[in-house]
Amino acid sequence: MLEQPTLTHSPEGLRERVAERMVLIEHLRECIRELEARLAEDSHNSSRPPSSDSPFKKPPPRSQRQPSGRKPGGQLGRCGVTRSLVDYPDQCGIIPLTGTCACGRCGTGIAATVLAERRQVVEVVTQRKVIEYRIVGGTGACGRATQHVSCRD
Repeated sequence: MLEQPTLTHSPEGLRERVAERMVLIEHLRECIRELEARLAEDSHNSSRPPSSDSPFKKPPPRSQRQPSGRKPGGQLGRCGVTRSLVDYPDQCGIIPLTGTCACGRCGTGIAATVLAERRQVVEVVTQRKVIEYRIVGGTGACGRATQHVSCRD
């Protein structure tokens, strides 16, 4: 490292010692920066495996969103819209009741009745509709050729 300074009280000797100390301070600062950078490394910003991460270091939050302060769900004054049930659905399925009673005393199945509760699933179905147009041609009694368009669904 550096040699022991001699005890001189001349201004030039003091300047040399101050310059040596400044070089030493700058070298130590560089070492500190390097050690802090090495200490900040983990599996996210280096090639180290995740098992080498400290178990005591809390991971940074993934979401950068800030809370708005509003409660979740519909806000006050919002006009809600609910799809109404269709009176005559295209298909109607009844879900059978299977198993036995939860009390465990009934040896037979449960006598089932259809409840008034209804749930509906609306599926949007797109169907292809092809319309074909044919041109019909013919010759009139006068000998003139005529064409008509006919439509067939």
